[in-house]
Amino acid sequence: MAQCSAVACGHHLHTPMFFFLLNLALADLGSICTTVPKAMHNSLWETKTISSAGGVDQVFLLFFFMGAEYFLLTIMCYDCYVSICKALHYWTLLGLALSVLYSVVSPVLNPLFYSLRNQELKAAVWRLMTGCFHKH
Repeated sequence: MAQCSAVACGHHLHTPMFFFLLNLALADLGSICTTVPKAMHNSLWETKTISSAGGVDQVFLLFFFMGAEYFLLTIMCYDCYVSICKALHYWTLLGLALSVLYSVVSPVLNPLFYSLRNQELKAAVWRLMTGCFHKH
């Protein structure tokens, strides 16, 4: 968390590499927070069970955060490559990469975020996971 606050507060750290490091630290924090609390709960109360919804949540979030980490590491590698091998074209290529990133990632993630807010979709997923297909 200290790295996140240092990058967010320090104006001289507002460079692309520190931006990617901040997001990588947040993805690491998210992946740790998906599995460790349940593991600690199981070890402290000596239980070995998890609900199916909890298991699905953990697997989804773990894959999401691990995918985000690999994606960020790939972008960081490309950033280092461009800054070393094509130093004179760094800002041009980085602007192109960021415009592609913003034009591809935003339309892909927006429906996901809005669907998570939809109560009817939540109820349908819950009925699908629990097997409750009763007509009211």
